[in-house]
Amino acid sequence: MKRDIRELFKEDEFEKELPENHRIEFLEKLKITSKKKKFPFKKMMGLVASVLVLVSVYLFLPDDKIEEKDQRLLLHVQQIETEYLKNINTEWNNFLELTDDEKLIKKYDDKLKKLSESYKVILSRFNKNPNDINTLEGLISNLQKRLQALKDIQAHIKNLKEKKATHETIII
Repeated sequence: MKRDIRELFKEDEFEKELPENHRIEFLEKLKITSKKKKFPFKKMMGLVASVLVLVSVYLFLPDDKIEEKDQRLLLHVQQIETEYLKNINTEWNNFLELTDDEKLIKKYDDKLKKLSESYKVILSRFNKNPNDINTLEGLISNLQKRLQALKDIQAHIKNLKEKKATHETIII
């Protein structure tokens, strides 16, 4: 009953042929399992809303409160702002990886730079006079414009991914 395993494999009794569409099915399953997570808009909107709430709370608190609480609130607002800007930078880097169109890159780069400069000016006015409602509305408007720019970038990323996927499918 002793047999060499190599001899068993030489005698290929079970010749299996792969179906013609095996490669296509495999690639489709691979695409499904390797899809990257989409950037959560709900999280971004939550961050914007929380920044707005925190800024509003800060503006409408009585001045006789303890300075330490105000500073903690400002630190919290800064942390949220930092996370918000980090998410924008992440999406921007994803966009740069997916596109080679210099005009499109320049368009969004200019838009984000203008919004960033505008935000710095408005923020300096806000720091000087935190009770000015126009300044607060300016901050809110700027954040909304940044959010819209981010949505536009993500729409382009989605289009680019679809074009690349279509191109890869055609090549295969």
